[in-house]
Amino acid sequence: SLKSLVHTLGLRIFPRLLAAMLHLVASLASFCLLASSASTDRSDNSTCEGIEGDRTPTQCSSTDDSSLLAMKHNVQKADDVKITPPIFSAQCPHSLKMCRGDSCCPGVPATGGRGFPCPLAGRSHEGCAGGQSDLVQALLTAMTKDEKYRFLQGVGWARHDNKKEYHIGNAAEYERFGIPPLNMDDNGQGFRTFDSRIVGKVTSWPCGLGIAATWSEVDTKRWAVALAEEFKVKGANVILGPGVNLHRVARGGRNAEYISGEAPYLGARLAAP
Repeated sequence: SLKSLVHTLGLRIFPRLLAAMLHLVASLASFCLLASSASTDRSDNSTCEGIEGDRTPTQCSSTDDSSLLAMKHNVQKADDVKITPPIFSAQCPHSLKMCRGDSCCPGVPATGGRGFPCPLAGRSHEGCAGGQSDLVQALLTAMTKDEKYRFLQGVGWARHDNKKEYHIGNAAEYERFGIPPLNMDDNGQGFRTFDSRIVGKVTSWPCGLGIAATWSEVDTKRWAVALAEEFKVKGANVILGPGVNLHRVARGGRNAEYISGEAPYLGARLAAP
């Protein structure tokens, strides 16, 4: 009967739909490379080699925070793909002044008149009267609604196909004040090779379930940091992962991607920042 058919379809489709929704939520709780790969605290001064106008992320050294902020465009890195050079100065919010990562912006009403770090400064920069919270307030009050909305609007797709030189997920392009775009990529088993030019140029990492099988927070962190470093080199600053869905159905086609296995407590421990 129609009633039994609907009931049967519901039993088959609902668990898959629920699993897909949970996977999406887990993906949104992304590993931000800013936290995963910031393992050193060097000087805020950026130094570059090579000639002026021919600077690439591999030629420059700066703090991990600053180098991530400097990735302005979302072009993937391959041997035959150019990356837009990083930004070495940015406009201060509510001002025409240009600043570098080791300088301060002038105080504004939103910060109570306190000077605050340049938007390109590393999070550890402490040379200003105000701190990172003042910088955030200055940015939020200086940005237009359209600029804020761009963080919620994806770009880079043409129907079901990813445009050339775009990541899997892209948002907030061409923002002012040195704000980088969100360059997001999948990480089921490493950097997703949807662009033929980078096939053979990425690492095939152990799958999430294999990592879970180690029951080791130490080894999981080593895996996450190494994975983040490769994503960073390829221009991504957000990893769409880890997948922490539970293996409720043994035949689940993406079970190998999840670091929870059948244990929610294990997944919570391994996915913790």
